Amino acid sequence: MVRTTIDKKGEPWFCAKDLCDVLGYRRAYDTVKQRVSSSDTIKYSVTRTVKNRYGECSGRGLVVQMIFVNESGFYALVLGSKLATAVKFKDWVTSVVLPQIRKTGGYIPVHEGESEEETIRYAEKILRATLKKKEELLEQQKKLIEEQKARLDGQKAWIADQDARLIQQKALLHQQEVQMGLDKKLIGEQDVEIRRL
Repeated sequence: MVRTTIDKKGEPWFCAKDLCDVLGYRRAYDTVKQRVSSSDTIKYSVTRTVKNRYGECSGRGLVVQMIFVNESGFYALVLGSKLATAVKFKDWVTSVVLPQIRKTGGYIPVHEGESEEETIRYAEKILRATLKKKEELLEQQKKLIEEQKARLDGQKAWIADQDARLIQQKALLHQQEVQMGLDKKLIGEQDVEIRRL
C-alpha cells in the first residue's frame, strides 16, 4: 500500500518509502536522492502506529518526517524500476503514449470495440479539461502580473520619493555652500578692517 496525500492545489503526493518498497527498490532514501529531483519532493509529518512485542497497537503514535514525491517524482521512480509491471508500464509509455503525443499533440486512449462517437466524446472531455486548465493558468499569470505591477508601482513611488529627497538635499547643500561663501567673504572683509585698525 502506498500512502498518499493531496496538497492545497489538489495535486497528489506519494510516500517515497512505500513507493520504493512496491517498486522493488532496496534503499528508498538513496533511490529518491539519485532518481528524483529535489523540487519533486517534500517532507510530511506522518504518524506511525507503535506495536508492542505481541503485535498490538499501543494507542500512541510516533510522528516521523517522511519524504513524499509528486507526480513527476512518481514517474521517475516507476520508469526506473526493474519490476516487471513497471517495465511493462515504461514500455507502454515510451512506445505508445509518447509517440502519439509527439505525432498528434495529445494522447487519447482508444479501446477495442469503442465507437467513433465514444472516442470523440472522450476527446471532447479531455479538450474541456485542457481548456479549463489553460484558463486557470492564464488567471494565475494575470494575478501574478497584477501583483508584480503593484510591487513595481510601489518601488517606482519609493524611487521617486528618494529622488525628491536627493534633490532637496542637493538644494540645501548648495544653499549651505553659498552661505559659506558669503560667510567667508564677510570674514575676509572683517579681517581686512581689523588689520586696518
